[in-house]
Amino acid sequence: MKLLKVDTLVQARERLLKAAKECLPETEQVALADASDRILAEDIVSGEMIPAFRRSSVDGYAVCSKDTAGATESIPVFLKVLEEARIVYDNRMTRIPTARLNEEMLPLIEAYPPPATKGKYIKIKYVTQLPAGSIPSFVFFCNLPQWVKDPYKRFLENKIRDNWDFTGTPINIFIREK
Repeated sequence: MKLLKVDTLVQARERLLKAAKECLPETEQVALADASDRILAEDIVSGEMIPAFRRSSVDGYAVCSKDTAGATESIPVFLKVLEEARIVYDNRMTRIPTARLNEEMLPLIEAYPPPATKGKYIKIKYVTQLPAGSIPSFVFFCNLPQWVKDPYKRFLENKIRDNWDFTGTPINIFIREK
């Protein structure tokens, strides 16, 4: 019986690194303008904090460079985040009266009813918005709620968004039995 000699972990690592170094191409220093389509041989780390001044209002958040172009410590740039946040908050708090909701949605539902499943036709009778919550929620009452599938729920959500501004906020759609 012939036994194989097994290297230690340190020996195996040294052999692997030696073989890898032999396969690597030579490194060279080139000007930045000539460095296109080349691979860095080592990491580059900045010796100073960039930018040199703090932008505490955006530190830790991703922003587009065009939104902060030209900003300096003495001439800051103000983002329109609070305006957008207010619009989203107002959209979340939008309350649609049941009568208006039914006036707009029921004709659309009659024109594009839920698909029949197993020979059963689904009839949506009315819709209402649930009392104020953190997310606008709508309940559609019908005869066979278990047969209303997700694609039709997305259709209902899209029609609500087409008729009312819910930009920036999610919408819950519930189907219940009447």
